[in-house]
Amino acid sequence: IHLARLDVGDAEALAAFVREFHAEGWPEIRGVVHCAGVFDAVDISPEAFARIARGKALGAFNITRTLPDLDLLVLFSSSSSVVPQPNLNYAAANAVLDTIAYSLRAHGTRVVSLSWGAWKGTGMARDPRIERYLKIVASQGNVPLASDTAIALFPRLVAADAPHLVIADVDWTIAAAQRASFVHLPFFSELIATDAPAASEERRAELIALPAGKRREVLAERIRGILAEVLQLP
Repeated sequence: IHLARLDVGDAEALAAFVREFHAEGWPEIRGVVHCAGVFDAVDISPEAFARIARGKALGAFNITRTLPDLDLLVLFSSSSSVVPQPNLNYAAANAVLDTIAYSLRAHGTRVVSLSWGAWKGTGMARDPRIERYLKIVASQGNVPLASDTAIALFPRLVAADAPHLVIADVDWTIAAAQRASFVHLPFFSELIATDAPAASEERRAELIALPAGKRREVLAERIRGILAEVLQLP
């Protein structure tokens, strides 16, 4: 076992570590499980994104550049990259991981990005600052995963022949009730039983029935409402 404190977001530091690791005669690094994570559900500034993306997204990129011939690369992503949640910077950083996985798999690398739902009582979930966010996602039907359940699933997930998997316990009935926009997203059509097509046609008919000069205003207001719902704005 070799323990080292290292910022994988620093490409030069990572390269120096790998050189030193080899020079000390340790076995070749053949696999990496990348679990870096920084969370901020409030600050959506560019500075916050840079801070959140450094270890997670930039770190993953640096790993692929520094260790290009790995037998296995596992990226710990988040379900926030797939299921809309009020943590935009974190979701974006995790979406980068998913994209890296798809790109590497297309070039023959054995890689998987695991988009986890929140884990219960461990890791970042133990941070009091995240408590409010966890309550929000729980109210939307996202049930935190027990850590022993997630760990038990890990070998099966790594063995799966897929570049990207989502592992989350979601009550889709609650999710659809809390987020009306879900029922209009094709991605969730097989998960949520809904009469969305009929409802969509009804809204379209309502718009057409309006005076031409009024349609743009009403449509814009509907879009603002959907955005406010997704972004958890008042």
